[in-house]
Amino acid sequence: MHPNLKPHQPTADEWAELEAAGARQGVPLAVVRSLYSRIIRDPSGCWFVAPVRSDTIFVARRPDIRWGATRMSTYRLTYLIANGPAPLGMVICHRCDVPACVNPAHLFAGTQAENIQDAARKGRLWPQVVARPTHCHRGHEFTPENTVVVPTGRNCLACRRENGRARKARYYQRHRDRINTQKRLARAQRNEASTP
Repeated sequence: MHPNLKPHQPTADEWAELEAAGARQGVPLAVVRSLYSRIIRDPSGCWFVAPVRSDTIFVARRPDIRWGATRMSTYRLTYLIANGPAPLGMVICHRCDVPACVNPAHLFAGTQAENIQDAARKGRLWPQVVARPTHCHRGHEFTPENTVVVPTGRNCLACRRENGRARKARYYQRHRDRINTQKRLARAQRNEASTP
């Protein structure tokens, strides 16, 4: 979203249409005015809701609006005002793939399965976004011969071997004097035992 955009102020005719649509759906006039007076129209076609108490524009991921005992996300509310309530068992999906967008033209009602299929087609599902790596962070390929499965995922056996060698070398560097002394003593004891 462009940072210099200001909330769009509907014309008198637009206000009349919005208020009538809100009244048909049982949305109070004050809620309709509060929502639509804060909508920022981005050049991309997406609409965002500016926060109530702020001089700077900050777009929350999915802001909510409350009235009475009712709490509703702003995108569901704009869909409700423009199209009426979503059919039972349906969710509101975004054609534009921008979760904070409240433009009713970008919203459609669909089942959760359709929403997931839409996300899969667009490559937005978690396994697609973060695909399972084929190589470890050091570049070794995860093959059946080079992979061990652990409770937290997979480990590369080549990396394990390298880590073991490095650990052994660090240990030897740290304890070199003590190890060399032990080796000399063991050699001296063997020499004493072997001489008559």
